[in-house]
Amino acid sequence: MTTEAVAAKSSSAVRALNSRLSALLSVAGRVLSFSLADDRVTLRRGLCVSIEKGSLAVAAGSRFLSRISVRAAKFFPVDPSAYPAPEECASSVAMLLAESPMKKPVVSLSVPKAWTIATVAEFPATIKENMHDAMRHELDRLTPFSADEALYDFRILGEAGGKLSVLVLAAKASVVLPYLDALKDKGIAVSCVTSHSSSLAAFCGFSSGLRDCIVLRDREDDCEGTLLLDGAVRSVFTVRKSEAAPAQPDPSLLAELAAYSALIREYGSEPRIVLSSETAGPAVRDLLSQKTGVPVIPAEDMMRKDRMLHQNGGPILPAYSGLIELLWPKARPLDLLSRGIEKRERTPLLLTVVLACAVIAASAVYLYAPLELEKSRSAEIDRMIAARKDDVRKTEDLRKQVESLAAEISTINAFRKKPLTVNIVREVTAVLPNSAWLTRLRVSDTEVNIEGFASSATELIPKLEASKLLSSAELASATYRDQRANMDRFVIKADIEGAKKEEKAAVAKPGEAKHEKK
Repeated sequence: MTTEAVAAKSSSAVRALNSRLSALLSVAGRVLSFSLADDRVTLRRGLCVSIEKGSLAVAAGSRFLSRISVRAAKFFPVDPSAYPAPEECASSVAMLLAESPMKKPVVSLSVPKAWTIATVAEFPATIKENMHDAMRHELDRLTPFSADEALYDFRILGEAGGKLSVLVLAAKASVVLPYLDALKDKGIAVSCVTSHSSSLAAFCGFSSGLRDCIVLRDREDDCEGTLLLDGAVRSVFTVRKSEAAPAQPDPSLLAELAAYSALIREYGSEPRIVLSSETAGPAVRDLLSQKTGVPVIPAEDMMRKDRMLHQNGGPILPAYSGLIELLWPKARPLDLLSRGIEKRERTPLLLTVVLACAVIAASAVYLYAPLELEKSRSAEIDRMIAARKDDVRKTEDLRKQVESLAAEISTINAFRKKPLTVNIVREVTAVLPNSAWLTRLRVSDTEVNIEGFASSATELIPKLEASKLLSSAELASATYRDQRANMDRFVIKADIEGAKKEEKAAVAKPGEAKHEKK
């Protein structure tokens, strides 16, 4: 095998591996950034209010798991020569919401083409990153309104030759805002404002997958057409019907359709006409198909899946289209309330955080479990050792109890060996004569000190010596005669019998103990 063949084979293997890794990383990125509020899995309720001359249409529906279902629709006829008033519009919508079981839907307002100006303008590609500010300064040049007096939005259609092709849609704020205020007074908050022309692109894309077509609304007095290229509005027109032959297609209408069909062919697609006929005349579909040579698809057939042809005898295509634009995740609506400010969605990281927490928790368990197992084993060993030492512990407890009881017994015996003070006082009282009286009697552990008066102090010594509780009675100090009382004042001390030797032995100093031993 040559070097070139080996290099080619290696390069092919690397490309295959790179492709597989890219696919795996892409899947992992989608999983980790998946949001629980994703349009494909969440339930969303919506309501679109469509304003037209002579009528008001409301359509309500919901989306769940990418399936859109229309729940209710109603057509409110008004004065054919005027648009419904803001208060009338708000009252009708509030009445429909009161009758409908739908709670807290997202509300969109779809305004007629006559209230809006749609144009395609070119800008230098260098302002792409600052498109909002550029559009704000250039809006009065592209439309009759300034940025402060208009509701507007834009979309970049493409870039070629250093130029940006931008679709601009604007409406006068003073015309639209009264409707928003009236709905707000009824407790209905409008989240976005779109136009009939813009919502038709979402209707065609959702109902039949058409991205390059002409949407034609055949009404009593005129025909309104919208050119869609790549799912975006490129141009709109309105042709008044001829009073001489209202049933026949007007030549100017045929010319507009032919010009739009040519633009679609230049874009590389086959033209289609989506027709919404609101007249009761002859079959306009066959006439248009015959005159233009372009296939005509009735809009009613595209709506038949939801059984939403007409309600109360009135057309609801604008309201139905606005509802699709509101609920379809793939729709790219032009929201006039945004004034060109794009809502950027942050990458949802909830699932990533949950998975990261799960990995951290699993790692913690993996690291912590062996430690806990070893602790459990150590505790079991300690328990076994403690169980084997139970007898030793019991013996130690018994020893401590014996020592405690011995100390208590010793204390009680020592207390019992000491003579009671009450007995000493009783003995002194019994021994002394009735003529003697005491001023002080102090009883210590080993001796008794007696102070008082007697007719003869020396007569008291023998009496105290004869006592069973006292011994070694003697005068502690000299006596003297109290002349007024005619009695001797004395201080006598005596040892307590049985306590003298024990107390002296207990308190004897080391030197004295040696002297007595000699």
